[in-house]
Amino acid sequence: MPSPCHPVRSVHCRAAGFTLVELLVVMAVMAILASIALPNYQRHLEESRRADAVAGLMQGRQQLERCYTRQASYAGCSTLSVSPEGHYGISLSSVNAGSYRLVADPDADAASGAQADDACGALWITQDGQRGQEGNANGCW
Repeated sequence: MPSPCHPVRSVHCRAAGFTLVELLVVMAVMAILASIALPNYQRHLEESRRADAVAGLMQGRQQLERCYTRQASYAGCSTLSVSPEGHYGISLSSVNAGSYRLVADPDADAASGAQADDACGALWITQDGQRGQEGNANGCW
């Protein structure tokens, strides 16, 4: 196949490929897209880890209710200490014969501390189904 460049008119011939400016423009566009996508991805991860806390609280609550049916008291009952995926520490606070408060604490994260900066803070639930969070964010549950 003949070359598209004429040997005599090689001044008008352009080499195939990308220029440095074109590459820089593409890199700038990719950097802008990444700066938009990364925070959204991190927020999504935070929310999915929060679902792990809810699952841990529900499992702990089931264990406590089973214990209550055997003993007729929450005192002396125990529950799991870490959420199923290990993102939250689960603890029992203010336990007595007829009530409890089960807390999922991101600061007690057994694995990596990835949820320590979560705006919701610790999530909690009581024996009568009341639930809330220590932080001041909305939509934590």
